[in-house]
Amino acid sequence: MERGEISDKSYDCQRDLIRLDWNGYFIIVENDGVAGDHVDVLVRFSKSKQQQEAMSFLKERILETFRTFCASPEGCRGVTLVTAIIRPECVQKLTAREYREDQVILEKELKKRLREDMEKKLHQKEITWPAGNKRGESILNYEHTWPQTVEAKLRKCCQRAVELLEEKDVSEILDALQERRVANRQRVCEVLEQLDDHLQDTGKEDIKGLNLNRLKIDSELIHLDDGDGRLPKAMERRFDKIDNNIQRVHHQLQEVFVALSQQLQKIFDLQTATRAALLSVISKIDMMVGYSEAQEAARLPRRPFISFNDVGLREKISGVVQIGTPVRLHLMCESRLEPHIVEDQPGLKLIIGDQNKELLRWILVNSTKVFWFLLKAGVQVTLGAGSVIPELAHHSLGSKAGLVLADMTLEELKTLGSLPVMEESQMAEEMWMFLKNQLPPEKKISSTFKLYLVKYNPGMVAVEESYAWLCEKCIEKGKKNNVLKVLL
Repeated sequence: MERGEISDKSYDCQRDLIRLDWNGYFIIVENDGVAGDHVDVLVRFSKSKQQQEAMSFLKERILETFRTFCASPEGCRGVTLVTAIIRPECVQKLTAREYREDQVILEKELKKRLREDMEKKLHQKEITWPAGNKRGESILNYEHTWPQTVEAKLRKCCQRAVELLEEKDVSEILDALQERRVANRQRVCEVLEQLDDHLQDTGKEDIKGLNLNRLKIDSELIHLDDGDGRLPKAMERRFDKIDNNIQRVHHQLQEVFVALSQQLQKIFDLQTATRAALLSVISKIDMMVGYSEAQEAARLPRRPFISFNDVGLREKISGVVQIGTPVRLHLMCESRLEPHIVEDQPGLKLIIGDQNKELLRWILVNSTKVFWFLLKAGVQVTLGAGSVIPELAHHSLGSKAGLVLADMTLEELKTLGSLPVMEESQMAEEMWMFLKNQLPPEKKISSTFKLYLVKYNPGMVAVEESYAWLCEKCIEKGKKNNVLKVLL
């Protein structure tokens, strides 16, 4: 905006105030007049102007001028300008300066809140069933709450963040979310390859009774290279409600929502593909530990692990736990997409003896492998773990028939580039039956392990009915989505 473009009648300059009427924009620049630490820029624009155009004008022609001045020798070099957003109603009503102080939000803070809200909703869609759920809640619907100011007749109200931010700002957030999901998908696919190699090396890829085809995986997988303009019908239906909501927004925002929705569709595609790959990881982990259809038919928990919370300090220092030492058997929540350690689970106290030492060794080895693959796939296994700390083992058997402790945490296990070399057991079937005999009756598992037996509806995670032991939180999620039935 050059000086020659403005006539003397179109602007007014006072001590702490500038009013400017130029090219369809009415601009007020007002110093706070007290501390001098902020300047309010109010921009009203004519109906011929688009809101996004006005936002771009404000940033590129006004705010950038302030930044350039501050960086110049005549300005305030070294001072960083922080931008905040004023409540639009204050601009429309030209609310007095003294009533606008709490009617602002830092632009950076609003972006942060929007990103966190979108991440939370996207994660919820990742772990809930079915993948194409048709809930009307939009990923873009985060609202900022403006407080009430009685003196200025400003009521408490909410306004969507995407209406307050420039389109490119929201687009940048979506780009970052998409990049993260591309990385997630790549990571899970790499874990799948590692699992396939491990199953092949250990000769478990064709174990009798393990039928990978039972899982509903292929129908979930979306190929992202089939064309950039052709999106699944489920995605189109998903955005019908967004389109309906848009009708209540000013017409100028429609194009913004359409563009952002297209970015969201790509993110949903990535999440669906990642979900399918993760389901395959979970099923192949079952194959790795020898959990067959026979064990599932017997409704046997599939994710046991051991904690040594009761082991003495001397044994922990020596690294060897001898026969007669108490340990605790724990079970993970078997959520299909988010298996995790159950918070403050009591567990079952066992005493290491000649009869169960092979079982405990088998559990230690298998649980270490299970945790390694889950962590590599990005699963948050320690979600709400509380005081339950799983023991990880390299070899598991000492020279005096005791158990060898491995000084390794889950975080350290996650950093390993390859699966720790451990002795394989050829007696998986016998070990699962032995585990069943060690566990309390099904009706008492809930009090010992805080887990409850559920049956997934056919077509959700498997073609046939399937059983799992879930914690209360995961059961509530499943009930909300009507995908399971609680049996015990």
